Amino acid sequence: EREYVAAGHKVFPTSVGVTTTKTLILATTAPLCALGFSLWPLGIGGPVFAFIAALVGVWFTVVIAQGFTDDDDRAPVDAGARKAFVASLVWQTVLFGALAADHVLFALFGTTA
Repeated sequence: EREYVAAGHKVFPTSVGVTTTKTLILATTAPLCALGFSLWPLGIGGPVFAFIAALVGVWFTVVIAQGFTDDDDRAPVDAGARKAFVASLVWQTVLFGALAADHVLFALFGTTA
């Protein structure tokens, strides 16, 4: 974060505060996970994808919530931000992997159930 501020970029923790930043992250995580899960009712993913998307979505939300429940001390905030970033990469990878696996199962067996 310090490098961005030094370069003149505005970042949420320094612009709106740490507490507001945490609130924004927590408030957007659940809808993000719901959007990933929504590929099933849209017919893009099947039941295998939906099951995995639900599991990884809950995991991602819990990781985000745990990572940002620390005090406003900078060290826990920085650690929480790194944990959230890594968790988002895992969430995306698993979600797209589940979608690919779902399509492979459909191609091989004609069904994903």
